[in-house]
Amino acid sequence: MKSKIANCLFASLVFVGCGGGGGGDGEGTVGPTQPPQPSNVAPTVSAGTDSQYYGGNDVGLVGSASDSDGTISSIMWQQVSGPIVALDDTTSLATNFVAPTVQTQAEVLMMLTVTDDDGAQSSDSIVITIIPRGNAPVADAGVDQVATLGMLVQLDGSTSFDPDGDALTYQWSVQSAPPNSAVALSDLNSPTPTFVVDVPGEYQLALVVSDNVQSGNTDVVSIVAGTALDGVLVGDTALSPLDSPFVLTGTLQIPYGYSLTASSGIEILGQGNTIVVGGSLDLAGDEFQEIRLSNIHIRPASGPEAELFGIRLAYVHMTGGSLYGPSGGAIYGGLVLTDSVFVDLSDYIYLWYPKLASFIERNVFVRSGGISTGTLDVDVIVRNNVFEEQTTEFAVQNWASYAGSKTLVELNSFLTTNKIALKLPPQYSNVSLDGTNNYWNTSDATTIDGMIYDRNDDIEVISTISFNPFLPTPDGMTPAYP
Repeated sequence: MKSKIANCLFASLVFVGCGGGGGGDGEGTVGPTQPPQPSNVAPTVSAGTDSQYYGGNDVGLVGSASDSDGTISSIMWQQVSGPIVALDDTTSLATNFVAPTVQTQAEVLMMLTVTDDDGAQSSDSIVITIIPRGNAPVADAGVDQVATLGMLVQLDGSTSFDPDGDALTYQWSVQSAPPNSAVALSDLNSPTPTFVVDVPGEYQLALVVSDNVQSGNTDVVSIVAGTALDGVLVGDTALSPLDSPFVLTGTLQIPYGYSLTASSGIEILGQGNTIVVGGSLDLAGDEFQEIRLSNIHIRPASGPEAELFGIRLAYVHMTGGSLYGPSGGAIYGGLVLTDSVFVDLSDYIYLWYPKLASFIERNVFVRSGGISTGTLDVDVIVRNNVFEEQTTEFAVQNWASYAGSKTLVELNSFLTTNKIALKLPPQYSNVSLDGTNNYWNTSDATTIDGMIYDRNDDIEVISTISFNPFLPTPDGMTPAYP
């Protein structure tokens, strides 16, 4: 109990007037007196500061109370209004509850009441605003990149965003790296960390962003790192699988008399650059493991007639770029393509009077330019290939055949029936193609005839193309597609 000033009983002082000349002529008496009783001071209380929470989050209530002339004897939290919540403890100044999940913003009004040891009470209230849980943030780890050994790579997750406009935090991690790599990011919590490429191969870096309420998706960026390849070769060069992938960082030139070779397991990333072949380019995978090329332009060099280039691709999977595209000058050499797949080549293959054996066999061409030939010294053999959705006005055309040479087209599968498969261009004086013994993906003669462009379509074409007999099914040596 708080101390109170005790009631004090004072003795009465009675003053009795005396006879004789003694002062006043009346009597005065002072009786017993009672000092005023002090009143109880009510306690003070604070329920805390109004605040906001997302639905589903833990809400902490921290109140305070004091009594200037005594002690606090009881504490009571109670909900006054809003979505019903369950307090962990209603009789302690500090307590918690889980914010309810709401569809629209809501307010929970809580009141804290304290009582002192004389029974006086004081109350204070606090408003907790419950915000609907927002949309999850969206991580964007940036675009895939190609790098070379020793290169400092900068990642960029700055285009990550939160649909609700909340500030983001970033968390990067190395999801995978080539064997023996000791890759380490400069700052796991920066939107734009860096790392140094230490071994060839593919690095996958994962980014998760959070708006401090919830984390979003995980986005992964791929960095393919390889050995730089460009300039003029100064000798015969064999690419090793241990250094693969290789990255063209500029134009690579193979002078006459030198060769560039590669075997299975090699990958070359062109980045839109060019390999100019004056000597020999020989890329030969095998049936178990292809050589992979992407976004490379491979073309012969224009040189003296005696300096013959040679391009040989076997068991190669080439995507994008171009192969022996059209040129405006004389190019002397030969082209051999076997057992390979060519997808999305940007131009047609231009065989300009080859002087070395040239044959194109057992390949698949998908959404790529066709093959355009002019022959003089050697034949061009186009056999057992698949042509699907050719992007030029032909899959195969011949614009010249001299000295008994020819372009032999047989046992191929022309799968796109609404495009020209074989063509003889108008206003050329020595054109010739034989279209017999091919598969046309139809047995309808009218449809097949529509896949051929010759004198029946233009009187300025000097000859026609025969297609009978044709194959009712693909030849057994032709690759299956798809």
